[in-house]
Amino acid sequence: MKYTSLIFGFLFFANPYLGPFDLLPDFVGLLLIARAIKAVSDVSPSAEAAIASFKKAAIVSGAQIAVYIPLLTVISTEPSFNLLYSTAFAVLRMVFLIPAFNELFNSLHYFSEKSASNARFLRPFRIVTVAFTVFHCIFSALPEIVYVKVVMVPNDTGLGYTSYFPLGHFRTGVMVLCAAVVLVAGLFWFVYSVSAINKLKHDKAFNEAIVHDISLAERSAKKTVLKSLNPTAFLLCAAAFTSFTYFVDGRPLIPPYLAPVLHAIAIGYMRNMCLKKVSRGFSIAAAVFGLFLQLASEMFAAVSHEIALFAFEDVKNRFAFVLLFDAIYTVLMILSLIMVCRAVCILIKEHTGLFWENAFITHNAKVGRDKLNQLFSAIALTVLSSLSLLFSFVSYAVIYVHPILNLISVAVSLAIGIAVSSLIASIKASVTEKYTTDNKMS
Repeated sequence: MKYTSLIFGFLFFANPYLGPFDLLPDFVGLLLIARAIKAVSDVSPSAEAAIASFKKAAIVSGAQIAVYIPLLTVISTEPSFNLLYSTAFAVLRMVFLIPAFNELFNSLHYFSEKSASNARFLRPFRIVTVAFTVFHCIFSALPEIVYVKVVMVPNDTGLGYTSYFPLGHFRTGVMVLCAAVVLVAGLFWFVYSVSAINKLKHDKAFNEAIVHDISLAERSAKKTVLKSLNPTAFLLCAAAFTSFTYFVDGRPLIPPYLAPVLHAIAIGYMRNMCLKKVSRGFSIAAAVFGLFLQLASEMFAAVSHEIALFAFEDVKNRFAFVLLFDAIYTVLMILSLIMVCRAVCILIKEHTGLFWENAFITHNAKVGRDKLNQLFSAIALTVLSSLSLLFSFVSYAVIYVHPILNLISVAVSLAIGIAVSSLIASIKASVTEKYTTDNKMS
């Protein structure tokens, strides 16, 4: 459990509303709380239910801000709409937040009882938190009660009536007063919450119970692997087809930082699936230098392109600066590809084949061959992709002398991309077969 994220989540939730807005957005705090307890969601159904409710409450909180702007015209012409708008969102927040906090404390109580921890403060902590949640939601809508009283006044034409809100001018004062009250209450609640969370953080028996349950929990293949498999496959295929560099007037047609960003995200998904971890540092560095390369090529094309077309010798010193970024980017991209290859090989080793390895030797031999073929293909395609990147660098270096090389480079990269997509489809099929087929011996 991430206690620091939990504290920051409570901090974001403690601040008051000013109309539809709050200084520290609630939806950020609610997502931080969900992130803080994600580690225990696999061993605690209550924590999993709490995360779902916190995410729904975060959507409601974000929607309250997003919906307000399109409704400004309605609110300005009919201010009483504020009452319906604020009350509706306050009720929706309570509908999700009260169960969310209750499930959170159910999870904490479970681990407290399991560890025989002396956490008697959890019960009053739950009561105070739920009470503050209700108080916070009610006071966010309370300023709009000034629109409850309405007087219908005949309009100038005498054919109809105009709505008049005699208490409307008190709204700002009531809103500031409510915000001040919630701020004071929120500070007290936050200080109390930090004290309680710190007690849990330093409760050795409580934390050992959490660690013990997590260590004994079986990894749910359906939840952790299959959930991440589709986005991983899509990202790797997209990265393969965006790795080529085709230049139009010296500018890359596809931004060179796109492929390494896709690499970094794909590695992140594979790190969730696999026990062994792979660094994303080279992918991030390649994305940074890819951005520099894009900017440098744009500047060179803007300043020197017309001259370069007819007298490249006059501007080749400027072009050397662009090539320096391209060289660094190429090296980092090759290292990024190597990291992706390592992650894919780990994925193949850990998540293809059968659950049991000693039964049905004939079928296992086929599975073994498939694994070896996939591993070999991953390494071979990484080598070919690296050579393609070097060829792309050379083609860019001579683009003003032999532009046809750039087209050849693109064709080679696309061919490799097709091969990569075929390999990813094969790996995806193998992983899916493992986790969706009953491969357990009776």
